[in-house]
Amino acid sequence: QAKALIVLCFLCIGSYVYHGNKRAATADAPPIDISIDTIGGNANTDTNADIDAEPDTMMYPYEELRQKAKRVFALHPDNEFVPKIAWLMSFPNSGTSFTMILTARLTERAIASNYGEEVTTREMGDTLSIYPRRPEGPFWSGMSGLLTTPRPLPDTYVLTKTHCGSRCMDCPPREYVETAESFLRRCASGYRRKMFGGDKQNWRRIDVEYPSERVHKAIHLIRNPMHNAIARFHLDYRNRQKSHSADIRAFTKKYKQDKRGFRAWCRDLDGRYASENERYFSSSRSSSQSQSAVSWDVMKDVPCHTEFFKWTQWHNLAHESIGLIEKEHHEVPVLTVYYEDYVSRYNETVDSIVDFLEQEKVGTLRDFQVRSNYDGYYDSEHVGQIRAMVEAISNDNTWEKVKHYFQ
Repeated sequence: QAKALIVLCFLCIGSYVYHGNKRAATADAPPIDISIDTIGGNANTDTNADIDAEPDTMMYPYEELRQKAKRVFALHPDNEFVPKIAWLMSFPNSGTSFTMILTARLTERAIASNYGEEVTTREMGDTLSIYPRRPEGPFWSGMSGLLTTPRPLPDTYVLTKTHCGSRCMDCPPREYVETAESFLRRCASGYRRKMFGGDKQNWRRIDVEYPSERVHKAIHLIRNPMHNAIARFHLDYRNRQKSHSADIRAFTKKYKQDKRGFRAWCRDLDGRYASENERYFSSSRSSSQSQSAVSWDVMKDVPCHTEFFKWTQWHNLAHESIGLIEKEHHEVPVLTVYYEDYVSRYNETVDSIVDFLEQEKVGTLRDFQVRSNYDGYYDSEHVGQIRAMVEAISNDNTWEKVKHYFQ
């Protein structure tokens, strides 16, 4: 009995010392959030999974990676927000997917997105945040290797996709005219998928938002506005085909994927909200809600005028929203990248992106292929009207960066 008592005392002392040291090592760290349990259990992917079809190179057992993540965080609480967020700010169809995948392949480091559904599937359960204790994201591709080549997160800046706001396609002005404050919140907003009851088929989408001060750099991606509008038309076309909507046959019959179909699409899009647009942009309300003010007289004869308003306002607000972070928190260096530079200055553009993210080129540089020819979609009169409208709406910063498209 005496021996048993001595052994029991040693066990108690050892347990006390172990847990005491453990508490001391993690005294400054908040409790581990349950979201850390998702590490290694998901296989997230890039925006376009089929593009990145390279073979898997690594597999990490779920339990091993989960425990490793807990140990690392417990020992290094100051590293919670590593890597830092570098936004890829882009109006839709500006070359976002190409830029993201190019960066991942060239650096062999993961990329991230505000939109959790883009980096996981229904079968994979919860989305995976780049910050284990912060389920609001951004979200990354994980290390399971089930859909894409697994790549670790960088230890510098992670390129993070955001489309911000002012980008709805078939909508009235009250849904896309924004202020810099509302636009900034949407830049930091997205959604995640949450699984319930351990059933991968039982999930729901949850809107999330993280503090914009977590952003420390931004890449501002710009594309020719006239080509951007055409690309949006093709996006609408593809989305309707994917959704198998009842009106797809009527839509494809009415709008062929050519310049005639595009012009018909623009006419109908402008006409659908003509009365609301005229009332809105003829009133003083538009200038009070947005610095991208414009009179209806400048807009009304421009083909796809609502698309060009959204495009111009979007780039205005991209500058202004970064200014808000800098005013209230810290400096945010911005790199401007033009979609067209992938054609004319490919190597230099790629180098500037990698250097800006403070990463290294270790992968293979792949060619950029222009897949569309948009010659003839606009006549000279259209171009003049679009130029006048974009110049009227643009702030000084935006016009300086986009005026070469009209020269």
